[in-house]
Amino acid sequence: DILLDRSVLNADPATAGAQTRQIAAAIQDVAADQAYLIDNITNALLVAEGDADIAKRLFVFLGLPGAILAAVLTAYAGTLLAEAQRRENALLRVRGADRRHLVYLLVLRTIAIAGTGSLIGTVMGLVTVVTLLGGSVLSETSPGALLQSAAIGAGGGILVTALALYLPGRRLISIEIKQELAIASSRIVPVWRRFHLDVVVLVVAFAAQWIALQLGAFDAPAGSVYAGRSVSLPLQLLIPPILAWLAGTLLIARVLQAITERTASRHHGSHFGGVLSGVLWRSVTRRLSALTGGVITLALVIGLGTMLASFATVYDRAQVSDARFLVGSDIRLTPNPTSPIGHPTTLTSELTVPGVIGATPVVYSPENAVLTSEFNEDVATLAAIDPSTYGGVAALQDSLFIDGSFSRMISLMEQQPDGVFVNTALAQGLKLSVGDRAELLLARDTDQQTRRPVVVLGLLTLFPGAPTGTDIVANLGFYERETGLNEADYYLLNTADRSSAGLERALQSLSGIQGFHERFDVDTTVEAVNKDQSSLTALNVRGLLQIDSLFTLLMAATAAGMFVFGLLLQRRREYVTMRAQGMLAREIRWLVLAESGISTTFGTVIGLIIGMGMASQFVYVLRPIFTLAPPLDIPLGELALLVALVLGAPPCHRSPQLF
Repeated sequence: DILLDRSVLNADPATAGAQTRQIAAAIQDVAADQAYLIDNITNALLVAEGDADIAKRLFVFLGLPGAILAAVLTAYAGTLLAEAQRRENALLRVRGADRRHLVYLLVLRTIAIAGTGSLIGTVMGLVTVVTLLGGSVLSETSPGALLQSAAIGAGGGILVTALALYLPGRRLISIEIKQELAIASSRIVPVWRRFHLDVVVLVVAFAAQWIALQLGAFDAPAGSVYAGRSVSLPLQLLIPPILAWLAGTLLIARVLQAITERTASRHHGSHFGGVLSGVLWRSVTRRLSALTGGVITLALVIGLGTMLASFATVYDRAQVSDARFLVGSDIRLTPNPTSPIGHPTTLTSELTVPGVIGATPVVYSPENAVLTSEFNEDVATLAAIDPSTYGGVAALQDSLFIDGSFSRMISLMEQQPDGVFVNTALAQGLKLSVGDRAELLLARDTDQQTRRPVVVLGLLTLFPGAPTGTDIVANLGFYERETGLNEADYYLLNTADRSSAGLERALQSLSGIQGFHERFDVDTTVEAVNKDQSSLTALNVRGLLQIDSLFTLLMAATAAGMFVFGLLLQRRREYVTMRAQGMLAREIRWLVLAESGISTTFGTVIGLIIGMGMASQFVYVLRPIFTLAPPLDIPLGELALLVALVLGAPPCHRSPQLF
């Protein structure tokens, strides 16, 4: 057995794999043709290399909605910028400028803004990463990878920003030259509304998801280090949720605009009402396109923030659930084989110390049983549990049982001690169904082995503490009575506090038991690692998503600010007129704030709905990474904070030129 100095290995799995292969070749040269080398570390690094590629693509897909949103915001800003330059373009045309001159100026302005903005954004991204993740990230990353990331970020930013700024400006120049300045204030129906692209894209996204479900595209095989197989994530299946995020937001905004237009037409010519409420209603209904643009932008921002928060929460909790399932509970105590002291199943009463709220014994060893049906028989691994305590201590989930909830299954075992649960694969091989009777050989290869008839109470898929190796689960009392054996193979302990500090306090209490450290090997959820599982389970996506969430919040504030700027730009003449007719400045500010508040509120509601649907699809793709399929989890606290910050973002600045 050879132990390598892992500190000399590169952080990149592919580079480290090349290093270990060189070391393996050097070792083989020591005794050429005299030894057979089993290279475990290179095998693990090959799997990790595949996992690293998956992780990179996963990060790209998580960042893709943010890039799309940045493009949308830039296009929105480009439209406002083009509107603001109408008068300047008109003056240039009066002084002899033609289309070619205006387009040339637009190109120069676009290049300057896109280049400067992308450079600043790249620096901000680097500073944010160092701030949130620490400076060690840079030392662990090769200069080539950093330069490549910077080039991709800056290049992509320049391209997207340039297009988003250039196209609205070029379009408005063409309109003004052809139809004079009046066309800028007339109603122009966007392309996506004219051709119903939102409906078409949404139908395509749902159809793609349905086809993927029918074809089993989400049922990718889990990774296995022992088999040399990295995890396979169908990341292309994240494209339909992104399309649904865009198209769903546009569709809901279209429906809201249609409802508002119909309501406005029904009340056309009715009583004006109060001054402020009447002006606000007419201001909203007569410029629905501007309001809808603000709603769409805010909805996209909130949808992205909701998805990121939910995804991070699900990922973190799935890591915790997997660790607890791997251990079996919060703490597992395995008797040390060198200990001369016995470890009976009744020892659990001594293990219930301060910080431990429950303990249960388990009998478990590989291939310790034989199950025989009318069709065939097979060697199996049996776990014997105490149904009266196991359900309250172990990391059980309803999804582990095919025929009902775990509480119902445990209750059935208590009522029928000779009943067993059988793994679905073994049951299929022996042609066993629920209710069938079989013969079970207990304590195989010991002096106490014995055959007893049993009945199949239910079928299970996985078992806590031994996710891939348990074939049969039997009643511990039945096992002890029939074999006369009462020694436990390990004990599971449930703690009152599952945090790292709580587990440490529980272990300190357990240390008070005489000879504890000599008697037991200790496993906890803090240090649990499934060595056969994908290394993606240890991936810390929280750091990346913190960065995404930070920029999402900044984009939300930016979108709200741009909407208010657009109001002031488009309605400046109206506000000045109302001010001249006697309306107070604070009343005009109230109108601006009320309209921006309407846009923000509707955008927030739509974004939450779309974001939750988007998160459910993103989480569904994660199933091959973890042992237990992660359920959708909505972090209400984080979403409440996001909504509060967004609702408080719309500014109502004092403008001396206006008020």
